[in-house]
Amino acid sequence: CLQRESMGDCSAGDDDIRQLLAEGEGDDDDMVAADEYDRAAAGPQVSGGFSMAMAASAAAPPPVESGGKRPAEEAELERAIGRMRRELCREIEKAHFVCLVCNAFVTSRCCNSPVLQVLLTSLAPATFTGESALRNVKKVAAWITETLRPQFTISSDDAVTVIDESDDGYTASLGEDPYGLVADHVRAVRDRACPPHMFVYLACALLRGLGLACRVVRALEPVNPDKKIAVKRRKSEAGTDRSRDPSVPDAARQQFAWLEVYSTPQKRWVTIDVHSGAVDEPAKIEPGLPFPLRYAIAVDEHEHVVDVTGRYAKGWLSTTKKLRLDPAWLQATIAPLAPPQTDARVASERAQIDAMHVAAALPSALAAYKDNDLYALERFLRKYEAIKPDSKVMGYCRGEAVYARDSIATLHTRQQWYMLGFDVPEEAVPVKNVKSYSKKEDIDTVDLFGEWQTKPYQAMAAANGKVPRNKFGNVDLFVPGMLPRGTVHLRQDGIARVARELGIDHAVAVVGFSHGARDVPLKDGIVVCAEHVDALVAAWEQHQLLSEDSEVRATTRRAVANWAKLARGLLVKDYVRARHFSDPSDLS
Repeated sequence: CLQRESMGDCSAGDDDIRQLLAEGEGDDDDMVAADEYDRAAAGPQVSGGFSMAMAASAAAPPPVESGGKRPAEEAELERAIGRMRRELCREIEKAHFVCLVCNAFVTSRCCNSPVLQVLLTSLAPATFTGESALRNVKKVAAWITETLRPQFTISSDDAVTVIDESDDGYTASLGEDPYGLVADHVRAVRDRACPPHMFVYLACALLRGLGLACRVVRALEPVNPDKKIAVKRRKSEAGTDRSRDPSVPDAARQQFAWLEVYSTPQKRWVTIDVHSGAVDEPAKIEPGLPFPLRYAIAVDEHEHVVDVTGRYAKGWLSTTKKLRLDPAWLQATIAPLAPPQTDARVASERAQIDAMHVAAALPSALAAYKDNDLYALERFLRKYEAIKPDSKVMGYCRGEAVYARDSIATLHTRQQWYMLGFDVPEEAVPVKNVKSYSKKEDIDTVDLFGEWQTKPYQAMAAANGKVPRNKFGNVDLFVPGMLPRGTVHLRQDGIARVARELGIDHAVAVVGFSHGARDVPLKDGIVVCAEHVDALVAAWEQHQLLSEDSEVRATTRRAVANWAKLARGLLVKDYVRARHFSDPSDLS
């Protein structure tokens, strides 16, 4: 299904590209050339059935001028095509991610099957209980790895088992099983043979059958056909050849799923690798994967989905986040399946993951501090960033001081602080002086100030029924705290006209600026003194009633005039027919 959807998207994108090519050249022959260009750009298939048609970027470049430069129209057209292809590749990756999450969600559901749980718990010793203490969890995990796993033939073939409808009745009483997953797992128990990932789900069903809170964690690797993205991800693996690491077991290289059991006494999730037998060692998970871990999605027995990548990805604070999709999109996608916020385990787990990163050693590579969520180096500060005064040095990396990310402050100009509701004293010394983006020729650099150099804006007070104004006759109301004391902000439509008719002193409220060819103030309502509000609002309401009445009367007048016009037309038609035509049927 996903392949069909992605192919449909590709065709839609190709149509848009052909339209752009036709509009840019204005010739039907170029439309044919565009079709040939698209066919030449078609690439091979990747794992998962995704089309690489939109990923190929090795098409022949457009002809260049004699001076060696491409025409501006062709360059702009090529950039537009590139943007469309990159956007389509991102949409393909998002669609694949959603499908992988749904697959993990549905497969985890089969672990709740009572039939499957009974079959597996019948194989376990009678001494096993649902106690969630770490000692008992290690005991059960050791039995699964050392006793249960050798009973199964773990094949490297990850093919899906085909359900035989003419079965011997072994799976006849499974109940509702629309995807046949429960039947596949039951047959795996019967035949003692399954792929590595299926054995992880069997172990999950066993632990849930014993009464333990167990969830399956899947390592997802959605496909992005963009060649530049693939190169970027390969560079992230530089220096780590997992496939040839002799310390990584063969079975661990094949596993893409593992388990987590919640330990009530310790109030945290305990990692279990059923292939290697490692318990409570999350650092050993990522080295066993054949790709850098970008997404680790956990699904519990209540069908809640949680992103736990931060617990297992070694480069979570540096490189991992750069290889993932947009964080806002990921959060919005997983939010409908996330556990309720009232669950105490959600907040504690988030705090434990953050504490784990804080307790880890400082990165030894300078590049790891760029866009790091916890630490920062002064060399990687952006143009409008600075280190707060008296910030504590967390350590040193190659002789450079390492600061906490919370020690980084965002700087603003005097005008920007004013629009945020703060004043910068005249005697304040700028933290930075940077090049200005202003279009005014007389402004080359601007002074930047930190929040510690500001004080809250003190609004002026109205006096004698007069509203205090700026030099342009308006009231700056960028934040609510800038409203002059003793005044009220009224936003009713047309209230300024009523205030002018009544002679009430008022000023237009400026709430921001629209930045384009020139800065245009954004106006929203008026500001009047508090003693005039009641009278002004009452007059405005009366004006609205009169306006509605006048609008009704105007509509009535237009309707009467239109009917009169129609009647006059009919009379003229009858007059012409009687005067100039002997046969009335000649005038239609």
